[in-house]
Amino acid sequence: MAEQVYLSIFDKNTGARKTSYTILGQIHGSTMDELKQKAAADYPDDYAVPQTAEEYHNGISGDLRWNGDTYTDPPQPTAEELQAQVLASLDSEYQGKFDELDEQIMKAAALKNTEMQDALINDRTALAAEYAEKRGNL
Repeated sequence: MAEQVYLSIFDKNTGARKTSYTILGQIHGSTMDELKQKAAADYPDDYAVPQTAEEYHNGISGDLRWNGDTYTDPPQPTAEELQAQVLASLDSEYQGKFDELDEQIMKAAALKNTEMQDALINDRTALAAEYAEKRGNL
């Protein structure tokens, strides 16, 4: 059986991992008992779960939860949460585009190049319409 070298702390309400301690390299302690004492002092109201390296890595990569008895999958996002993620991604994408155009408009204004400035303002107006349409479709 593989040696338990991690002690992960899981929230008792949500099951989500808060942090982990390890004896590897004696980073947090040299024995599992030392890690358990540290966990009891730092997180007295949470689960302290000893783990092998494989269990630790599976838990991290799968964002697994602990219910006091076993590992469970994380809750699936709701339709509203998925919608919010898509909107946040779209907002982020377009904010970068707006920032770039705004910078170019300011440079054109500083150079007193009104022709370029007007063209860039038109580009920004078109981008705003495109953004509003895409956001409206979501």
